[in-house]
Amino acid sequence: MKLFDSNLNNSDARYASKSAAIAAFILSGLSLILVNLAIYYKWNNSLSIFDNPVNLIDILFLALCGIGVLYYSRFAAVALFAYFLVSKIYISIALGLNPNLLVGVIFLYFFWRGVQGTFSYNRLVNNTEAGNKSFSKWWIILWSLITILAIIFVVYGIMIEVGFS
Repeated sequence: MKLFDSNLNNSDARYASKSAAIAAFILSGLSLILVNLAIYYKWNNSLSIFDNPVNLIDILFLALCGIGVLYYSRFAAVALFAYFLVSKIYISIALGLNPNLLVGVIFLYFFWRGVQGTFSYNRLVNNTEAGNKSFSKWWIILWSLITILAIIFVVYGIMIEVGFS
């Protein structure tokens, strides 16, 4: 498998999507453990930023994106990849922490493969099913609400960092 191979067959696309979903679930589980430990022990070092219960929204977002990738949602795959990349950059710059580069690259690889897998899978399915692209209204409402909440929390976080609040 090449890194930028966009012509995946059906089984490779499914495998790449499921691998990205599993990586999202692993990341959300590890984040849940870290946030719970930080809340319980009240660390007073550079990891004290994780003792905020608002971080549970981050974990929920990762898990929901994992579910979306599991069901071959292109939006969820791109959101997962972009969110993880931006969060690594934010932790590096704003907090002065040096995130583990190897772990970050591994997760980014799986999330990138998820983007490739979901796009390839949807392209293959749409070619074989004569372009049937109907989504249920509940699926659209769910992802619209998740997107709006994510934007609100990002703007709120930026406002807190800048000092507006």
